[in-house]
Amino acid sequence: MVRQLGAQIGNQAHDLLFKTIHQRYLIYNMCWEDPRIDRQLLDLNQDSQVVVLTSAGCNALDYLLDVPAAIHAVDVNPRQNALLQLKLALIGYGDFGDLEQMFRRGSHPRF
Repeated sequence: MVRQLGAQIGNQAHDLLFKTIHQRYLIYNMCWEDPRIDRQLLDLNQDSQVVVLTSAGCNALDYLLDVPAAIHAVDVNPRQNALLQLKLALIGYGDFGDLEQMFRRGSHPRF
């Protein structure tokens, strides 16, 4: 009984810490995985629908190279989804210099 109560308290503390960190802070600003391998194994095509953890958005953006029917990026942290939206906006409306300023230098004079 005491052991179960201890485990339950430990799980609740873990869940609280996880939610505190992952819902309040940007955790990943870039991905370290190699999505080329995923793309080869998944053999994506125009009929494919992909669900991917948003993380920093890099993998979702890389999967676009295979032009799947849809990519659904999901994450428990809304800041990760916002980061992907920012990257998409810079790709769609900016130029390489804007991307370089934001993600290599860490700031941009216009933002």
